[in-house]
Amino acid sequence: MEDSTPAGTVGVTPVESWGRALDALEAQILIGRQLAEGRSPAVLAPWSEPTDLGPFPAELLDRARELREQQQGLLADLPEFIGRIRKQLSLTRKVSGATSAARRPVYIDHSA
Repeated sequence: MEDSTPAGTVGVTPVESWGRALDALEAQILIGRQLAEGRSPAVLAPWSEPTDLGPFPAELLDRARELREQQQGLLADLPEFIGRIRKQLSLTRKVSGATSAARRPVYIDHSA
């Protein structure tokens, strides 16, 4: 009989492995929210889709739905955040252009 337990999950229940996967997803949602609000988030590794977790446990379904709602809320807010960033960038460019001196040559070739 062949063992169908995914590598690295010996002794780990589906609730534990899926719980960790949901924790990682929640951390990424938090980072997205912090970035969108102009705050510097803690640096985490990029999220990647988990594999070999087995069937999804019914007891985590409410948490998964809540995380999905948080993701959808963040996605819905992105156009507003992008608009705000564009305005800030435009203002920054205007201020920079108005306050920086024109570039002048430092060396002049008198032999020409």
